[in-house]
Amino acid sequence: MRLFITIVSSFWVSLALLASAQRSSALSENSASAPVQAPQSADATGFPAMVETVRFRSFGQNSGLPQATVSKMVQDRAGFMWFGTQAGLSRFDGYRFQNFVRGPNGLADNYVIAMALDGLDQLWISTQGTVLTVLDLTTERFSQIPIKINGQPFFGDDLVSSMLVVNANQLLLSTRRSGTVLLDT
Repeated sequence: MRLFITIVSSFWVSLALLASAQRSSALSENSASAPVQAPQSADATGFPAMVETVRFRSFGQNSGLPQATVSKMVQDRAGFMWFGTQAGLSRFDGYRFQNFVRGPNGLADNYVIAMALDGLDQLWISTQGTVLTVLDLTTERFSQIPIKINGQPFFGDDLVSSMLVVNANQLLLSTRRSGTVLLDT
């Protein structure tokens, strides 16, 4: 935590020094012309307000998402953004959404709870069910993998709440009732 605070403090001091140097430079260059005005958005400390440089865009059902509540987000190596919602999975290419829903060649269930992207371009998806859905990003084919712990099937009310890729062959699953499970893929 102390390192984080030091880095943030150093960042703000660097910004202040940069702003001060830019003002000094501008004053010396414009000494014969009109005085340089302070930025209109500067706060009491002299720091320029960051709000002017930040732009928020909202994406919801009107933009193509199947549902406005996004539970998980992942970006793949090709730059696509993947959003897990309560009504399916969406891939965003920067312009439009392509949606994937429950079906024999799709998700096991529409309610996406967790996602993880492994090094083999496979998107692992946990839904409200006793199977994991795996999407091969190169072929865009879905497969279902029943969850078994020590050879026993997953209980009906258990689910995978989060996932972490450990390496190319292992996935760590956090579950509601069965604790943490290491899955060899």
